Parts: sequence; structure tokens; C-alpha cells
Amino acid sequence: MMNLNKQSSSTSSSSSLQEGLQDSCCDHGHSSGHDHHHHHHDSHSHSHVAAADEKLTEQQAGLLVKYNAFADDYEDLAAAAVRGAALPHSHVGLWPQFSLFNHACLPNSVHYLVGHAMVVRAVEGVPAGDEVTVSYLGREEFAPAGARQAVLQERYGFVCSCARCKLEARAPQQLQQQLLDTYRQVVQELKPRFLEAVEHQDQSNLAAVQAQLLSLEHSLSASLQQHRAVLSDSAMLVLQAAVYDMYELLLFCEQLLPQGSEGEAKHAALACIGRCLAILNCVSKGAELHVYLASRLLQHAVDLRGPDSAQAEAAAQLFLEAHRMRYGSQLEQQVQLELMEANKQAAEEFLM
Repeated sequence: MMNLNKQSSSTSSSSSLQEGLQDSCCDHGHSSGHDHHHHHHDSHSHSHVAAADEKLTEQQAGLLVKYNAFADDYEDLAAAAVRGAALPHSHVGLWPQFSLFNHACLPNSVHYLVGHAMVVRAVEGVPAGDEVTVSYLGREEFAPAGARQAVLQERYGFVCSCARCKLEARAPQQLQQQLLDTYRQVVQELKPRFLEAVEHQDQSNLAAVQAQLLSLEHSLSASLQQHRAVLSDSAMLVLQAAVYDMYELLLFCEQLLPQGSEGEAKHAALACIGRCLAILNCVSKGAELHVYLASRLLQHAVDLRGPDSAQAEAAAQLFLEAHRMRYGSQLEQQVQLELMEANKQAAEEFLM
């Protein structure tokens, strides 16, 4: 794990999240539009940037900031709560070491802010000599390869050829097109209709959106099953990640429009959460949303089967694994418990 301080040229491999939790820092404006998953690089035209031995031109400074600045609405919410921050703060800044990391649509590390420190943590074992990668994408990481590559080309000027992009490129052309068509229909049509229906408490329109989502999901599931013999479990999840918004909206619809008895509704919600979590555990390990979904899975399992059930124990293990991917296992037990509780509360606020 690396703890990178903003506009600093030093990197301390011994720095820990626990130390970051003890840092004090000024609070900035608190935006209400939190992107659950995702922290992302962004372009900003106003900044004061100076080189070590010479002053950059305005054009050079603009390009440096455009391709290297990091912005996010919030720092890590659980860490902010544990260290007693009055408000989690938004950030725009340059972290020199962080800008050296290359992108992958299937990154082997997670990054987030604790105070002014940028934390980069490997979420899996990285063999000696292999590159540590991060994701430059925000919510767009839940899109088909073509859509992701278009975003990366526009923002950063390169064409991604990571393992995830190559895997999708090897899929049958018809399946690639179906993923893209499904993604576009969900994002451009069904998601706006869903949000409008929720805002106006329009149950009939919400049910209509749910019916269309189910139709798309059944069609895609049938297509994936046709190629099941040549697709591994992880490859299936990678392809499903291209239309993650569809599965997430189905989860929300299931919770807003429960069918059958209370027990049946909880079973259905548990299945939807489990499917979303499996996708996150494949393509976005250790992300905020990964931790939140694992927390909600645990709560639903406890509610449905009881705290001592096998299902609750399995869900608790998934929550612990997601938590360790994000924060590591070196924390003092009390700090870890406080972080887990803070993430449970945040999950209740941001997820249904």
C-alpha cells in the first residue's frame, strides 16, 4: 500500500491508513452527487503548477493538469467518519506519484483519499515485475469495451488494450453488439425513466421499466448461455459488467416493487444483490460500491436467515474480504471494526 501526499515527491511504503485516519485537514464543500463507486480523473483548466527548476507555460500547465489531475466529490466516507472529519471533503489535486500509474479496465489496485493522502492498495497478489494498475474511469467502467475506449481516447488520448478489453474483443461479434445495444438502452432510456418514476412515485411506470429490464436480462442471459462452454465464470462476469447498470436497476426495482410474500421479496433482493456483488468482485475489487454491496448482502442474509445461519456467515466473509481489499488487514482491530460499522451506515444511506 502506498500513501501519496498531494504535491509531494516522497513516497512512504510504511505509511498506513491508520496514520491517515489520524491526520487533521480542512473541510471543503460537500457535494450531494456522490458517485458510489467511483473516484475518477478529470480535467480542470485552472491550477497553479510549478516545475522544480523552471516555470511552466500556461499551455504546459494546462496539459499537465488535464492529464494528471484527480478529482472526487468525497474522500473515503468511512475513513472520514472514523477520523472525526466534520464533513468529508471534495478534492481536486495533483499527486505526482499517482499520475505515474497506468490504466487498466480490470485494475489490480484500488485508490481513494484519506484527508490529503492518496491511498493506492493492491487488491490481489501482484507477482514481482508485474505492473500495478489503476482505473482512470468512474462509472464508465461499467460499460462495454467500445464505450470505455471512446472515453479514454477523448480524455487521455490513448486506446486501451488491457486484458478486459481483449477478452471482450474475442467475444462473438453478435454478443458484443448485444452488450452495446443493451447498455445504450439501459443508460439512455430506461435509467432516466426509472429515476423519473422514482421521483414522481409512479408505480405503473416503474413496473413498465422493470418489465423491459427483465426482458433485456433474459435475452442477454440466453445469449451468454449459448457460449457457456467456451466462457469461464470470470469471463461471464466480465461480460456482464458491461451492462452492470441493468443488474443494478433490477435490484432497485426489486426493492421498490416487491412481489409475493415478504420472505419471497427478501429472497429475490438477496439474489439480485449477490449477482451485483459477484460482478463487482470481478471487475472492481475493493471499490466503495464493492464494500457497500457486501454490507447490504450481509444485512439481507441476517434478516432472512438469522445471524447464525450459514448464509449470514458466508455473507460476513464476503464483507470482510471486500473490506480487506480496500483497507488491508494490518489495521488495529478497533479501527477495523469502526470502519466496518461506518461502511454499513454509508451503505444504508447510498443503497436501498
